Amino acid sequence: MPIRRLLKSSMLAADEIDILTRAFDQALRSLNLCDRNAPDPLIETIARQIIDVGASTIRDPMEIAKLAIKRLRLP
Repeated sequence: MPIRRLLKSSMLAADEIDILTRAFDQALRSLNLCDRNAPDPLIETIARQIIDVGASTIRDPMEIAKLAIKRLRLP
C-alpha cells in the first residue's frame, strides 16, 4: 500500500496514520481504483495528496478523501 510506505518514517501517531489510511482507501474506492503493490503513479499521487490534506485540521477520512480528489481534479 503506497500510503503506508510513504508514512513509514513519519512522526505521526498511530491514530493519525489510521485516519490517513482510511481516507486513502476511501479515495481509491470513490475512483474505482484498486490498491496494487505494483508501482502506479496515479495511486502514489493520490496517497501524497491524502497526506497533504491530512496535514490540515481535518480528521474525517471521508472529507480528506473528497478534498484530495478535488485538488487533483479527478472525477
